[in-house]
Amino acid sequence: MNPDPGLSCDLSIVVVNYNGGDEILRCLESLSSLSDSIRFEVIVVDNGSEDGSADQVERTYPLFRVIRAGENLGFARACNRGLEQTRGRHAMLLNPDTQVTDGALDKLVAALGAHPTWGVVGPQMIDADGYRYRAARRFPTPFYLFAEITHLSSLFPRSRRIAGYGYGDRTI
Repeated sequence: MNPDPGLSCDLSIVVVNYNGGDEILRCLESLSSLSDSIRFEVIVVDNGSEDGSADQVERTYPLFRVIRAGENLGFARACNRGLEQTRGRHAMLLNPDTQVTDGALDKLVAALGAHPTWGVVGPQMIDADGYRYRAARRFPTPFYLFAEITHLSSLFPRSRRIAGYGYGDRTI
């Protein structure tokens, strides 16, 4: 782990917690055990949890900052509250049910550095069974939706015209 409690870092990671229990702890454990070379900070915005998870996060991960909202702000407002406190050159919003693998943060920050016109990058996502899935979608035109519903897109997976609704084919 290479967290940076100092004034600046390569990446600020904001995680919103609401009664996250073991899920938030697994997420933060994945971050604390990374061997990535970038400097990063972790900010957990607690949305008024009542399960003791905010206290557990503070005890278990003292290098991570916990911002206690005092109430459930909702996901978007809690993200904004965390983003206001970041010191990193880049920011990442991470769901508490996510586990980050070694090298992922290095690759994301390197992609942003290599492509300064890019505003957003996303990681390759893998589910609990080890399968890749595409989480980003284009604007849902009637034809894209028809191709998805009828599984026409499965018959022509390389056709952007037919199977172009989902992003995620490009890897770095």
